[in-house]
Amino acid sequence: MMYRLVCALLCTVLPASSYAALIIDGGQHELLAGGEYKIPIMARGDDGDKVEGVNLYVQITPNEPGTPFITGLDIEGPGTLFNPNSAGQQVFSADEWTWGGDNLTISGKLALEDEIPLAFLTVNTVGANPGVYNLLLKKVMGSDAFTSDFGGLPTTVYDGTITVTAVPEPASCLMLACGVGILVVGEFMRRRKIST
Repeated sequence: MMYRLVCALLCTVLPASSYAALIIDGGQHELLAGGEYKIPIMARGDDGDKVEGVNLYVQITPNEPGTPFITGLDIEGPGTLFNPNSAGQQVFSADEWTWGGDNLTISGKLALEDEIPLAFLTVNTVGANPGVYNLLLKKVMGSDAFTSDFGGLPTTVYDGTITVTAVPEPASCLMLACGVGILVVGEFMRRRKIST
């Protein structure tokens, strides 16, 4: 009897769908210095999780010269969760390292199953120093108010990283080729000397 009472109480208190599986993931991205790249911000969910909006906040830190910077945020384009059922994205930029945006569906709720790009972030690495940078999706600008979520639904958010590597200079590649060439010629000469 007590077991039935506890089950009945839990069934009336807990919602039918808890949305515990809603995830926004910044991912790990490796980029070369001196270019512009579109990187995905991924969304995951379980069968039955339905969303009708997103609040997305993104920041690359540290906010200083030499850090890659953001030049675009696309929440409704081809390949994203909200395409083609978008009511129109609202995107804003606080500075060159901090962007945000939101989007709603035109009608109803979208089923979030498996993994799909939530948005594409355009990152420019021209002038960026080689290194690892934080890609923040929660506590952007140091505030809990700027944490990404699916329209207020409980969402697990994972920050990401951007690793910028230097592009080898042509002179370095030439030096490497010369060094390998010298080793090959030396080995050829050694084998020729041994065989005679």
